[in-house]
Amino acid sequence: MPFDLPHVASRVYGTPLLIARPKLDVILSVITPRMLGEPLSASDESRARSSPRVTDAGIAVVPVMGTLVRRTSGMSALSGMCSYHDIQNMAEDAFTNPDVKAVLLEIDSCGGEAGGVFDLAENLRDMADSTGKPLWAIADEAALSAAYAIACAADHIIVPRTGEVGSIGVVALHVDESGADAKDGLSYTYIHAGAHKVDANPHEPLSDDVRGALQADVDALYAEFISLVAGRRQCSEAVIRSTEAQVYRGMEAVNVGLADAVGTFQQAREQLAMLLAGSQKPSITHVNPMNEQDVAMSGADKTALEKEAEARVCEKMNALASIAAQAKRLGLEIDPVEALKNGVSPEALRERVLKEAAGRDAQDVQSFVAPQAEADQGQALLNAVRKIHPKGGE
Repeated sequence: MPFDLPHVASRVYGTPLLIARPKLDVILSVITPRMLGEPLSASDESRARSSPRVTDAGIAVVPVMGTLVRRTSGMSALSGMCSYHDIQNMAEDAFTNPDVKAVLLEIDSCGGEAGGVFDLAENLRDMADSTGKPLWAIADEAALSAAYAIACAADHIIVPRTGEVGSIGVVALHVDESGADAKDGLSYTYIHAGAHKVDANPHEPLSDDVRGALQADVDALYAEFISLVAGRRQCSEAVIRSTEAQVYRGMEAVNVGLADAVGTFQQAREQLAMLLAGSQKPSITHVNPMNEQDVAMSGADKTALEKEAEARVCEKMNALASIAAQAKRLGLEIDPVEALKNGVSPEALRERVLKEAAGRDAQDVQSFVAPQAEADQGQALLNAVRKIHPKGGE
């Protein structure tokens, strides 16, 4: 059947996407050369599964593969497109199947459309809660952007040592074809009613007003994405925002809190089966691919020392992220995630920022204090700067 290229283009250009940039580049490399050329043809070689596969242990494996879209329309052959509706239907089949005891999302996707992904994540979580069936996810080998939003619906996220998670961001693309139009001797005139009817059309440059509106839409979706991840991963929004849409691999993903364990798909399935065979509902699983004796541990089994250690790490990350956010007002770029990985304490990071700020004037240094801070806090900070550099706060 002929490939509906204009429809595909409308799903890519001028609309916010939750997709990793390298994958977007691949899609553009396919679409762009063919916008005025020979149409693609779609085969039936790559079709999304219509139902989940169920293991002997009663684990339903729901695939989340390829480029994610709200709906497919005979387009699944390009980049292996998978729709949110298909994922929803497969999940409903799994959660309502009495033979299914748990659901495992098998994710290998760089993301896709923003529209529908947050509803899907919420629906997956609701189904897991209402049925009491564990919902796990494995990034085998990628759960990026929209795919990571889906993964966040799970109780546990597992990533192989080479797997990737993250890319928590939003992107929108506009292509200005007016220069090419002029070169080809073409001039487009839109006759329209409604001032915004032809906003972001490809045949004229993007105006400041339209750019601002598109940026506001991207920012709103970004805020919703941040809120979803922070809520499910049980950390502050500042911590998630500080990742700046970075991608994390393997143990690094666990260290920054975007995944719970490192392991293969087979290990994840075996661990889930072991927990289903036991009497306790799984809470957290540590899977070490280098260790034959993987240990499954429920929340009730955790010692007070382990809980205290986790709380300290979370508190430290929040403090580092707060300092980084405040330092940004002085034009100082700090990566709190990198600071945490390198074992930098909040006190050491604050000292570093103070030293770098020592040569600035009092007004700049005052802005390092959070807006809600009292005047005496601002004065204390100024005094600290003066101790480091007597002339820095005058």
